Amino acid sequence: MPATAQPKRRTDPAAVSKRDAILRAAIDVFAGRGYFNAQVADVARSAGVAAGTVYLYFRSKDDLLVSIFERTVRETLAEGRTAVSDVADPAERLRRFARLHLGMLGRDRRLAVVFQVELRQSVKFME
Repeated sequence: MPATAQPKRRTDPAAVSKRDAILRAAIDVFAGRGYFNAQVADVARSAGVAAGTVYLYFRSKDDLLVSIFERTVRETLAEGRTAVSDVADPAERLRRFARLHLGMLGRDRRLAVVFQVELRQSVKFME
């Protein structure tokens, strides 16, 4: 798929589930092999889909990496808003949000590796 083409947004439950499976596989592959050593074919194999299927949901390996970040931040912010909704003190709100974030990374070592190591090494992500 050309770099300028946009993959179609999938909204049906099966497509969302497949997209999530691909993102989970990307987390596992990037954490295990390193982002630069991983190939889209590795992610597809880990997700149990054909390599071309990945491109139905993501433009590139870079798009996979950014999508992992965006999804995780979106989910964490939603949980964070709920966790701090009844707290008025700004310092306590920050502490709760920090505990939530660290807890999430503590429960998923591979996601933590992607966030703390692989994202920082991606020039495209940092731009």
